[in-house]
Amino acid sequence: MMQTLKKYLHTTSILLFILALSTSVYAVNVDVSAGNEKWVISETLVGGHFVYSNDKDIIYDDGSVAAWYRGVGIGTARYPGGTIVKFWDWENPTGVNTGDPWNPNWNPANNAPESEWMSLDEYLTFVDQSGIRPMFGVNSLSGKKHNRQQDSIDRAARMVQYVKDRGYGGALWYIGNEEESEQGGIAKYAKTFAAHAKAMKAVDPNILIFWNNNGANRSSIQRFLANDEGTADGLETHGKWPYGGSPNLPPGTFEEWLEEVPVRDRKNANRAWRFAANTYRKAAKDAGRPGLLIANNEYGLGKASNLVGFDRYSRGLVLTDVLQEHVLGNWFSTAFWSNVLSSDLGGLLSPAQNFRKNPVHLGMGLIASAQGSMLVESETDFAQVHGFSAKTQKKVQVFLINKSLDPQPINISIDGVYLKPSLKYHNPYLDRICNKLPAEPKSWWHRWLQSRCDDRKADAVTMVDTEDGFGEYVTTDVTYDKAGDTFTATLPAQSYTRIEFPRLRFPTREPWHVEDLTAEVGNEKVSLSWSHRASHKFKEYRVYRGNNPNAPLDLIASNLTEPAYIDTDLVNGANYIYEVRAVNKFDKESLGVEINAVPQATNFFVAAFTNSVKENDTTAANLNAGTLLGTWENVPPAGVDVLGKAGNNAMLIDLVNGGFSIDGVLPESVSAEDNLQVAFRVALRRTGPDHAKDTTITGLDESDNALFGIVLGTSNTNGDNKRVYYVDPVNGAMAIPESKDNDLQFMNDTFAPEKLREIELDFTGEGYTVNFNGGAWKSSSLPFAGSANALKKIRVSGSDVAGVWVDAVFVRN
Repeated sequence: MMQTLKKYLHTTSILLFILALSTSVYAVNVDVSAGNEKWVISETLVGGHFVYSNDKDIIYDDGSVAAWYRGVGIGTARYPGGTIVKFWDWENPTGVNTGDPWNPNWNPANNAPESEWMSLDEYLTFVDQSGIRPMFGVNSLSGKKHNRQQDSIDRAARMVQYVKDRGYGGALWYIGNEEESEQGGIAKYAKTFAAHAKAMKAVDPNILIFWNNNGANRSSIQRFLANDEGTADGLETHGKWPYGGSPNLPPGTFEEWLEEVPVRDRKNANRAWRFAANTYRKAAKDAGRPGLLIANNEYGLGKASNLVGFDRYSRGLVLTDVLQEHVLGNWFSTAFWSNVLSSDLGGLLSPAQNFRKNPVHLGMGLIASAQGSMLVESETDFAQVHGFSAKTQKKVQVFLINKSLDPQPINISIDGVYLKPSLKYHNPYLDRICNKLPAEPKSWWHRWLQSRCDDRKADAVTMVDTEDGFGEYVTTDVTYDKAGDTFTATLPAQSYTRIEFPRLRFPTREPWHVEDLTAEVGNEKVSLSWSHRASHKFKEYRVYRGNNPNAPLDLIASNLTEPAYIDTDLVNGANYIYEVRAVNKFDKESLGVEINAVPQATNFFVAAFTNSVKENDTTAANLNAGTLLGTWENVPPAGVDVLGKAGNNAMLIDLVNGGFSIDGVLPESVSAEDNLQVAFRVALRRTGPDHAKDTTITGLDESDNALFGIVLGTSNTNGDNKRVYYVDPVNGAMAIPESKDNDLQFMNDTFAPEKLREIELDFTGEGYTVNFNGGAWKSSSLPFAGSANALKKIRVSGSDVAGVWVDAVFVRN
């Protein structure tokens, strides 16, 4: 036995020696660009979860769980749980998972004893003790099932009032849970949601309310938002690793997880959490709802049968990996599923071990310290070692998971930020003093010295495995390599590490705030400008933006040195809240100065045709009735038919013999420059068989010189394929690839709005970009046909047997 042990120690020593020799060659490089600011990590990013019928009083009586929540800074916790909210009555709880007191068949004798579950008052006590931002659930399904919709709405409003009276106005709320199908589909769920949300916000306008859609995608998000009457503040989409439920997928194995970067939710389109939230935000913005908050308020592990090869500790490391992905994806909140589960290995607390905290708490505790910090750019050159970096005025934090089975040496380079000089340049005299300090200094003098000694080194705390599988924190040594100007360390195998580099111990004076903030609105843009009496320590301006006065603002621009910023790609008609802050070199921000702005297009020319009235089959007399700005000229006598057969809302240009050419004349010339946009809604009209004739839309200046041209037509003799392409009206050069996917649509005498396709031209000083909303191509940048003269006319022209429907022509900025 002893010989075996000696042999093992000898082999290990050789391996460690080889590893030490190779550190400089094989070390993982971690590059932190601390001056490249990305966003502020949400204060509720790290959250817990209660399933009220599982949370017995005995678990929380001594206050230790609440003390841990407060000590590490857990941001929120969801209550009363997931599926159970569909049966829960806050005024008459049963304490049973599926016990619904509104069910006529429910026998109150089956209620669980009060000591076996957490009441709303007990949860609020926990909130008081832990300091979290509370998150409350509302039962919206019982009202539908038992034909008590108004009672359900009234019950929800009473709960909001009760919570508000306890001092928690402006809390987080969610209505329903995984119940789209039970509500009759996503549109009906949205309407039920809206009915409850309106009553709840009438009581407390400052709350934030989330709806649930686990399989969230562009279509489902936009369907919900089209029916919720503007009441939803956020989307929560649940997801576990490797997946939740039982979708007949193969389990996730330990070996697969080792190589999976980033980790994914296999059940829901194999989404990666670091990318998904931006996809959901984009879908909401395109639906006219920018600023939607995105949450995963049930993240965790799937069923035990969905996991192969994991022990207690490695499960905790997987969950830490998943949580880190939500930091990287800029999620608003998470809620770990859950404090107490039937599985001894799956929850925060272990029922079989007297509710001892499982290893997941170690990762949650490390990451929670990043909440409210500024995420900065960082990257590594080895996939299995990756993470994120954040900064505050007092420190820079680097978080790294080592998924590999081997220790990994690392070299960390940090630039773009002020660090304590003593991290790199040590005083030998102070070195001797620090080395002689007692392990637990008690006098104020020793404590003061210890604080100075702590400023001279990075503090690295690492989550590692233990023999019993519950894991622990250990200290990882970090040293400074002067030759490489890097900080070096070795990450233990299968570990998660937080390294803190001190900056300032005491806060500096904040810089002078900006003044005279103004906002000029335009088409999908807001131009901000301000003045500033900058101090000598001024470094940059940061611009924050939001759409919801009850939600935190998002960082949208930093490192600005001029007192101006143009925000583009906005939603016209949406209210945007801006805040500008000055920042000094220590990242101390000034007081924010706020302004609201609603971007709107300035219309130079609009032809909507919605008011046109048909007089006869060949009339053009009342085209101007549908022209809101500008006029149409040079209409051939038989070239325009304003059809009254189906809604009177478009004009049809269709001349069988002789061709056509009509001009929409702008009231005044408009400069072809940045942010000018020309848009058309059009569809082809076939006027004869076996013909491939084109219709051209051309932009002209005062002298009829062409600026641009767009051609609509068929691409073969039978007209089955349609195309949009660019032809320079001067020299005929084609510049847009043809599209042969039936992008354009034909219609005959009956107007069919669904067949209209929108073509947008976005101008710059050098040319323009064509965007086609139904095409195989999305955009193509083109030069002007001639010089960049001012636009005066929109000409629609074609040969005989060509035809086109035209609706909603816009020239705007």
